[in-house]
Amino acid sequence: MAHPHQLIFDPAEKYAFGCDLGNDKVYQFSFDQGKLVPHPTTPTIDQKPGSGPRHIAFHPNLKNAYLVHELDNTLTIFDYESGSLTEKRVISTLPRGSDPKSTYPAEVYVTKVCTTLCAYHIGWKVSVHV
Repeated sequence: MAHPHQLIFDPAEKYAFGCDLGNDKVYQFSFDQGKLVPHPTTPTIDQKPGSGPRHIAFHPNLKNAYLVHELDNTLTIFDYESGSLTEKRVISTLPRGSDPKSTYPAEVYVTKVCTTLCAYHIGWKVSVHV
């Protein structure tokens, strides 16, 4: 990983995912006997060049994951099953008319009651709810 920003386990703690902002990849690992091992079928997920994947958050239902991209202000929604992420949709994290050069997504999280997905932006004082 060239520019790792996050390494996170899924909520079941069976798999781990590393966001690499520099290579525009997400690395997938299984957690076996205390060691991280590259996922056997899909060790990496390529992201749009220049997007800068930064942070992932998992929905507690273990069916979805969300990846925020720092450099192009987008959020990727994934289906999640058996340690594999499958891209479902990509959306902007910015309100219409915003200057994309004035802010950068830094964090994504799902609230504890699972009713809101939030992306926090560097450069803004408030969270953006997606």
